[in-house]
This record gives sequence, C-alpha cells and structure tokens, in this order.
Amino acid sequence: MAGLLVAGLLVAFEEPVFGADRKPPKIAKAVMVDKDEDGFADRVVLSYTEKIKHRADDDGAYPFRVVGYRIARVGYARGEKGLVLVLQEKTKTDPNAEPNVLYDRGRDWGVFDARGNEARTQTFKATRAFVSVPEGSSLLVVNIEGPGTVTTLDGSFACSTSCYTVVAGTLVMMLEAQPDDGVTFGGWSGACAESGTQPLCTLIMDANKTVGATFG
Repeated sequence: MAGLLVAGLLVAFEEPVFGADRKPPKIAKAVMVDKDEDGFADRVVLSYTEKIKHRADDDGAYPFRVVGYRIARVGYARGEKGLVLVLQEKTKTDPNAEPNVLYDRGRDWGVFDARGNEARTQTFKATRAFVSVPEGSSLLVVNIEGPGTVTTLDGSFACSTSCYTVVAGTLVMMLEAQPDDGVTFGGWSGACAESGTQPLCTLIMDANKTVGATFG
C-alpha cells in the first residue's frame, strides 16, 4: 500500500469455506518497487485476478520466494486484491534484475479466494518499477500506507499503493488525501511533510520528488 508502499503485517482471517478448486486466484502482475530510491527494489507488489485472503505467516516462512532476495514481511495491497512482499535490506543481488516470484501452495499459510479456492503453485516474472525520466521532466513517487488514496484535484493521477507519474516541465500539482470509509488520514511525509495532517498538499514539480501518505 502499498501502495510505492503499503500494508503492515497480515492478520488472521476466518477459515475459508473449501470447495472445488475451480478458477483459483492467480498472480496477474508483479512489480518491483524502489520505495527508498536507493537504486534497488525493496518490495514487490503482487496483483491477483480476484480478491484474496492470506493468513499471517507467524513463523516467518512465507509461501512466496523472490529469487535473489529475502522477504521481511507480507502485507495486503489496497482492496485485498493484491499483496506487498517487503524485502529485507542488503539482500539485493542485482539492481537491474527482474526476478521470478514463486508461490508454493504447499505452505500452510496459503492464498485463497472468497470461496476457499487456494492459489496453485505459480512462478511469475516481476517487472521493475524504475522509470527513465526525460530531460526537462521530473518524477513524482507516491507511497501509500494504509487504506486510502492520493489523487490530483484535476483527476489526472490517483494512487492507492506505490505509484509514480512523470511530469513534463515545471508544474504546480495539488494532491488530495482521501481515506477510505471509517479510516482517518494520519498525515503526509516526504515532499508534502509541511502539510501535516491537512488533506491537501501543493507541490511545485521542478525536480524529482517523493510523497508519503499514511492512513489508519
């Protein structure tokens, strides 16, 4: 949550109602995200074909593996249609890697859909979220913690996990934090830190900037 960046530890959920293993959830997209902008991916955002549930891996042994990395924790992406695999620091083997993400259905703590169908063992190649910014443009990176969305007032950009947009020229952007129902906005960080807990932040995009928004 995200969204860059994102969810805390997973909590337990009610036992699913198991049925025929038809149309189990599948990983549809896996994106490597460099949330701290150090040139190395520090999390993987998994998007599934449907809403999923995944119980907490209390023993720290996850049903996921990211080739060349170690996983620190797993959290929900917004809407429970995805997961965020937070990677441990100093485990990156190649900043340009697009590693495979492996899901093993043999683990006790698996991924299920609402009907209790467990995701089948799957290998999916992740893509990097690093962006080439043209000369005269700048990169805005938005990282979301918790259930909420950051949008521009003109509706040209919206983010609920970890996202980016390339801005051409020098542009004044108005960002608005929109918490989900029953949730409060905790505040801005990064380039919007001075806006505190106000829902609106004004940014002058004259250089690459990173904004964080926390909901809870």
